[in-house]
Amino acid sequence: MTWQEEQAAFWHWIVDTPGSAAPTEAEKLMAPHQQLSVNDALGIYQNAYRGRLLQAASELYPVTYYTLGDAAHQQLWLGYLEKHPPKPGPMSQLGAYLLTYCRQHDPYRGLPALLELIALETRLVELFENPDLPHYSREQLQNNPAEDWAKLSWTDTGDWTLMEVDFDLETYWLKIQDYRKQPGAKPGGADFPVPAFTDQHPRHLLIRRQNYKMHFQQVSPTFAGFISLLKEGKNFAELCEYLSQHDSETDVPAKSLNYLLQAIDLELLHQQTIRA
Repeated sequence: MTWQEEQAAFWHWIVDTPGSAAPTEAEKLMAPHQQLSVNDALGIYQNAYRGRLLQAASELYPVTYYTLGDAAHQQLWLGYLEKHPPKPGPMSQLGAYLLTYCRQHDPYRGLPALLELIALETRLVELFENPDLPHYSREQLQNNPAEDWAKLSWTDTGDWTLMEVDFDLETYWLKIQDYRKQPGAKPGGADFPVPAFTDQHPRHLLIRRQNYKMHFQQVSPTFAGFISLLKEGKNFAELCEYLSQHDSETDVPAKSLNYLLQAIDLELLHQQTIRA
């Protein structure tokens, strides 16, 4: 057995066989110890690795962790990891299937606020890991001749997304952050619910990375639609057409330009193209 094969086998024993008897291969490869059997030695590795995974989960999903508390958080993640064992690679991928798991299993699928919170923190983790691309500037926009404006389209930086929500995650997030700063604050000790929006209007969060920090903010449905079309590569004429259908009472070209400048200032755009 090569060194790489031994490493793969050890990974399998630690991750895929917790609590089970040590396989024959482990008995052959692991050096004997005066006070520990191979089973006991593997158990130490397994418990230590499980503890590290739970710690990483609390760091990747801090608000979910402080919402649930230690016991419920551990129950969630141990159940999830049993269905989706970790694979070699960045620790940030640990919760790649967490939202899917929660949507399929009780009691989590019956807790819509928790599902939205997990969806938000999953997006924050995923976007943080994306490549860092240069941002399109106002100066670059101003360098375009007027006759080209209608055909201009843009590519996005890949470090932002939109999320439709039914709960006021912004308010709840700030409350949790304030609670965590209090002396003696413990996970699960915050006594306030995730507030739900009482009207039927769609709410959109813009989730983005800026200066290697993650941010999210609520944006209007019209602006959400506008930047969604920007992400799809629609040109400026098509963006104006969209606004004329959704906000015809305003000066459409002026508002389109204003929205475009907002997108630039938020560092959502990477580069421009001129569509034929």
